[in-house]
Amino acid sequence: METARRDFIKRAFYGLLALLGIGFLASGIKLFMPVSSRDKELVYFPLLAEDELPRTGAKKAELTF
Repeated sequence: METARRDFIKRAFYGLLALLGIGFLASGIKLFMPVSSRDKELVYFPLLAEDELPRTGAKKAELTF
């Protein structure tokens, strides 16, 4: 009976380690996968009206909240 209990605990421990390893492996694989353009949402904030845009050069715009 003693060996069966030890075997069960050992298998449960190894199973837990395997699940944790699979979780880390899956998150690591997802980290290196390229992000598709469908996952990103572009949000545009109009800073200037179209008629205020300079035709040449640059204009400083500050965004404050």
